[in-house]
Amino acid sequence: MLERSAVNVACCVLRGRWCSNVLLLPDINGVLTLPENLEIRYNSSIKELEQERNMRYVTSIERQGRQEGLKEGIEQGIQRGHRTFVQNLRAMKMDSAFIQKATGLSEEEIAALLKQTH
Repeated sequence: MLERSAVNVACCVLRGRWCSNVLLLPDINGVLTLPENLEIRYNSSIKELEQERNMRYVTSIERQGRQEGLKEGIEQGIQRGHRTFVQNLRAMKMDSAFIQKATGLSEEEIAALLKQTH
């Protein structure tokens, strides 16, 4: 009885909530263990909805991973920009004091960036 109710609730939620081009579905992994036949039905319902609405199912874990990946990518991009800027200033024969003023970086940070390779 509980398993059937859980599948009914999950299917109702599946049919009702979406946003933009991503389905916002409950992540039942770790919360609810379905018998194999009901899990197949649940997964099949998700695939049908993805196709019907031309939207992809994204779990909360995937959304969190994307946010963390985006943050890391931005940080890496900033680091590369700093490194390129420092290397360009050094190639223009600018001294460390000028580079510190131009970038706001410490002498140690500049030295570390100059040691890095692409």
